[in-house]
Amino acid sequence: MPDLLERVPQLAPGDEDVVLIIAEGQGSVIAAALVLQLDPDQRRHIRLLTSRSPLWLYSLWFPAWFGRVALHRVGQVLSVGQGPAVEPTVDGSAWPWRNLFSFADHIGGPIFNDHNNGLSDRKGVDRHVMDYADTPSEDPALQEALVQLEDWKR
Repeated sequence: MPDLLERVPQLAPGDEDVVLIIAEGQGSVIAAALVLQLDPDQRRHIRLLTSRSPLWLYSLWFPAWFGRVALHRVGQVLSVGQGPAVEPTVDGSAWPWRNLFSFADHIGGPIFNDHNNGLSDRKGVDRHVMDYADTPSEDPALQEALVQLEDWKR
């Protein structure tokens, strides 16, 4: 983590520079922890793409560190300096964070989902894609995430 904390300011020295963090599986846990440890000026340079994330499991078993409040905080602090502040309990679609998941993955899944009662609370972050093994390039959710990444570069 110390190495990652030092790299972000080196990778984004200018006001317009952006660092895209792509994290898969357990890496999404490290990425969420990283975002919360960056200072506010560094966070405004971050865009986050996670996939196959077990953060929903972590939220059940480690709620003090990765519970619903902490995960909403990740999205909220990423949105600071990105334009109008977004209230995390209302909508996360403006957060510069997307999580790709497949229902075929039994460990990784939607981060913002109430797995205890099945209620969806995806906040615009979670995007369902077809099974990772045979996802065609025409998958609309994947294409939407790629377009969003292009927008984040600007």
